[in-house]
Amino acid sequence: MKKLFIGISLFTYSLLASNFSLAADSDGNYAVWGEGGASCYSFSKARAAEKDAPFKAYLRGYLTSYNTITDDTYSISGGMKLTEMMEWLDNYCDQKAIDSFDRAIQMMISSIEDKRYKKPKKKGISGGWGN
Repeated sequence: MKKLFIGISLFTYSLLASNFSLAADSDGNYAVWGEGGASCYSFSKARAAEKDAPFKAYLRGYLTSYNTITDDTYSISGGMKLTEMMEWLDNYCDQKAIDSFDRAIQMMISSIEDKRYKKPKKKGISGGWGN
């Protein structure tokens, strides 16, 4: 039950913390909670120390939220696996150490958006909720 609560909490807070026009104020600003507010430098340090689980959890929640509220998107990550996304973020953060982790995710999404899955790739229970 605790894992379910943590998953729901991460999903909910990712909805609130993500850069969507529905969640931003009239100037386009929004509050960033959790690891999203950490710098890329902090992310890189956590990766090097193999203490990046909170960043992975934030990323998963962010992507789930994005998939939930973005039109014509089943999976923004398309065929990318978590390891590939983390490597993309590693490369970005190596170049932009002062950017926030939230900003790094936004930049990744911008670069992969054209490759997103608009529908599940398989039918059945593992293929998605909309079957």
